[in-house]
Amino acid sequence: SGSKFFNPGNVSLESMIYSHAAKYKIKIHRISLNWSHIHIIFMIPSREAYNAFIRTLTAAMVRAISKYVGKSLKGIFDLRPYTRILEWGRDYRNVMNYHDLNDLEARGSIKRPKKHKAMKKSKNKKPEKST
Repeated sequence: SGSKFFNPGNVSLESMIYSHAAKYKIKIHRISLNWSHIHIIFMIPSREAYNAFIRTLTAAMVRAISKYVGKSLKGIFDLRPYTRILEWGRDYRNVMNYHDLNDLEARGSIKRPKKHKAMKKSKNKKPEKST
């Protein structure tokens, strides 16, 4: 499966990300490989550079994963990547800390408790009035 491809020690995947970023003058601040997904903090020179970077990187990843698993996985990235614009300062530090936490979890150094569906639902409900 592709999850082995996204393992935290996959140096070839990190190299691929850095080389595609360099083509478009994108500065990588942090990469976190987390078994089933990737987090990247980066600075882009333009929207066009971002679009070209994402398009060529995902195409290269599909080729590499397809070769790894021995079958074509074209269409694996049907959805656009989740992106968020950060502000310098607290917002940037918080996301960097989140990356640190994610890295520790991906490497098995810590284990965060899973949120149960019942817990998520109860957060949104208003407390019932007792009579």
